[in-house]
Parts: sequence; C-alpha cells; structure tokens
Amino acid sequence: MTAKYAPGLNDIKERWRDVKRHDLAHLTFTRPEDLDQTIHEAMMQLIHERSRDPLANKRILA
Repeated sequence: MTAKYAPGLNDIKERWRDVKRHDLAHLTFTRPEDLDQTIHEAMMQLIHERSRDPLANKRILA
C-alpha cells in the first residue's frame, strides 16, 4: 500500500514550510507582485544556501 500524502518525502513541502514560517510570517502585501517578489527572493536564498555545501542536506537511503 502506498501513502497518498507523504510531505516528508517531498523536499519542496519542507522548503515551502520554511519560507512561510520565516520569510512570509507577519507580513502583509498590498500587491500580488510584492508577494511574488518576496517568495522569489526567499527561494533564491534557500538555493544559495544549499549550493554552498551540496552534500549538507543529502539524505542517505538504506
């Protein structure tokens, strides 16, 4: 039987949770473009952080 929903196996779910908690929390946006720009900047920061040490967040499957 396969799990229908397994957020722990989907890296983007974890990243999106972090962006919502740390970059979007307690902010309001008057224009959709401002929200889009903030999300874009947060994701680029995550990509930059992950690319510094590409093996730091790799999972080992046994």
